[in-house]
Amino acid sequence: GIAQYINTSAWDKNSADDYQYWTLQANGANGSSVGNTATVNFVAGTGVALTKSSNTITINTVGGLYTAGNGLTLAGTEFRLGGLLSQNTDIGFSGFSLTFSDGGSTFASFSSSGNTFYNPTTFMSSGDVSMAYDLNFTNPTASHITSQSPLYIETLSPYANLDINLTAANDGIIYLNSNSEITKNLTIGGTFISVGSTNLVTNLNADLLDGYHATNFVGVGQTGNFITTISVGGSGLLISGTGVGRTLTNTGLV
Repeated sequence: GIAQYINTSAWDKNSADDYQYWTLQANGANGSSVGNTATVNFVAGTGVALTKSSNTITINTVGGLYTAGNGLTLAGTEFRLGGLLSQNTDIGFSGFSLTFSDGGSTFASFSSSGNTFYNPTTFMSSGDVSMAYDLNFTNPTASHITSQSPLYIETLSPYANLDINLTAANDGIIYLNSNSEITKNLTIGGTFISVGSTNLVTNLNADLLDGYHATNFVGVGQTGNFITTISVGGSGLLISGTGVGRTLTNTGLV
């Protein structure tokens, strides 16, 4: 047959879904009415991605997730360090640099091409500082290496003989401005050595003079045979006596 009526005695209007509109708002403010025939559209903002699956909308961040309490805060498009980094933080560089400044003055800058420090830097660790390449001083006036204890410059190798080279630019001179002591052999590789003092050098052993041994010369107060025989065409001169004032005797036709 045909139903003549619908029983609505058990229908509760307060729980029934027969609304004319519902209210849409963000963060508890700026509410607006949405009618039962309207469509609500969610739009992804900067750094936010939206996905919908069935009746679920998922909101994700784009480019990384920073948790609260890590010391990083986001102000506009800038990440700021305002506290203690409590976990490992990897900051990747891709064509940009990271700069630290205080009161408008930059004191450190980091990038994939190189790092620059604008303030004096102190390393207090008791461990060594290692450098894979050159140490270049760029001060145009003067550069100094100072130490508050005995200073050693040495090469280290378990098997190779490694030289130490001191070279001055162009006609520059290497100066030793303090008393110096050489405990090993010294080899002079140039054409001459110049001594700028007339002081006596104790224990200096100069064995040759202009290629002649010391025994070829007569010292002060000593005597020696300078000429033993002079021959002229078969006839000669006889040298007699010793020392200074020796006598030459004509033994033939000279």
